[in-house]
Amino acid sequence: MKTDHGFTLIETLVAVALTGILIIIASYFSSSLLDTSKAKNATVAQTFSRSYLDVLRTKWSVPNQYLTTSLPNPTASALEVKPPDNYSYTTQVQNASGAVILNYTYSATTPPVPVYSPSNYKKVLLSVSTPNGQTLTFATQIINPPQ
Repeated sequence: MKTDHGFTLIETLVAVALTGILIIIASYFSSSLLDTSKAKNATVAQTFSRSYLDVLRTKWSVPNQYLTTSLPNPTASALEVKPPDNYSYTTQVQNASGAVILNYTYSATTPPVPVYSPSNYKKVLLSVSTPNGQTLTFATQIINPPQ
């Protein structure tokens, strides 16, 4: 009389193969979720940057505002642009020669005071930091409006 104890070699190989397939599928879905999260954060940063730069262009289209340190204020009324929760940003304004004339960093905890010098041409670099550590940089150029 024969009694069976344990698994055969084929049963063991089938179990290992099924486990391997499940691991591959799980890693595919986890990497897809990570990519989706990064894409979502990048889209939110891009939407914020477009709004911020549109508000800045509108403000600086008035000659008096162009010659000031007037930037979109994230702590002001609903007409201004506020970054999404857990996002921070840095605005750097350069003149025609590339010298920094205005540098402003905002995080929800401590918004600093900007430093400014006037120019007829300004290049604005906006760097947005997302909650997952991505830093995206957006740029625009603005010329002093006619008086």
